[in-house]
Amino acid sequence: MLSQPKLSINPKKQEYYLLRDFNIKILNEEIVVPQFYSFDGASIPAVAWTITYTPFHPHVMVCALVHDFLYANHQVTKDVADKIFHQLLLDNGVGSKTAYLMYIAVKFGGGSAYKNNEKDIEYLKELYHQTLARTDDIEKYKFPKDIDYTK
Repeated sequence: MLSQPKLSINPKKQEYYLLRDFNIKILNEEIVVPQFYSFDGASIPAVAWTITYTPFHPHVMVCALVHDFLYANHQVTKDVADKIFHQLLLDNGVGSKTAYLMYIAVKFGGGSAYKNNEKDIEYLKELYHQTLARTDDIEKYKFPKDIDYTK
């Protein structure tokens, strides 16, 4: 099983957030998810919970965390983010059939989530400034370059 991130829950938003940076190297990508990054677990519809996992199951939490951050920061293409998600599932003990089913679900159903909307951009700006306030090495988080963080 992969090392698990240190998380806390924000009950008002029904989301988890990182208590410290989470680092992982997978498929030749060095990924650093910043402290305070907030995510809502795996986006698994309730109807699929009986054949996969619930959104906050330990086998999928770290996978969802990394995948969600890659979708937000565009460090890699959507296709590569989905492949990393698949590999993380396998590395975290998810069976190959279930991992493939979940991979196919994000591959074909995650297109709109990969595009940052206005709310996503505002959140990334807030996270960028929180991160910048605690470190000089902002580049390692690979925040999107096309966002104006001065506003």
